[in-house]
Amino acid sequence: MSVTPHLGRLSKRELSEKWRHDGTGSSLSDLDIGVYSQVLVRESKIHGFGCFSISLIPEITLIAEYIGEIIDIDEAIRRNDCSSKDYSHYILTIDERFFIDGAHAGNKSRFINHSCQPNCGVLRVETRAFIVARRTIVCWEEFTIDYDYDVNVREPCSCGAPKCRGYI
Repeated sequence: MSVTPHLGRLSKRELSEKWRHDGTGSSLSDLDIGVYSQVLVRESKIHGFGCFSISLIPEITLIAEYIGEIIDIDEAIRRNDCSSKDYSHYILTIDERFFIDGAHAGNKSRFINHSCQPNCGVLRVETRAFIVARRTIVCWEEFTIDYDYDVNVREPCSCGAPKCRGYI
């Protein structure tokens, strides 16, 4: 139904502590700055538009906050209906109760595309979501996350990753 990316081998606690100990932030409240100014939106080979790095981004660096309208599950289900006048494919899951709809008051992070082998993950803190580099990202590389759709949703994937599973 909606985007439910994960960080892979790093837990939220490990990631938070790494930020604190690596000097990239003294607390989660320092994450607001990140490298957002180093994100460029342009056409993507994966799908439509994508977000690209305009500089070298080290592993475990905050890329951006996923911004949008905070909605509940009922509204997320309604907006996920293709026949709805408010249809949105920019809905990111925070938890089982809350979602962020990037189509409403969102920022350029809503253009981050899916990959079966993503270079970024999502750190969720309360009702906020942060896009984080899972590895070093080179200049002009597209930022990607694993949308990790529900297993019942078999939307074809066009990420082009060597280990693409064929669906999002």
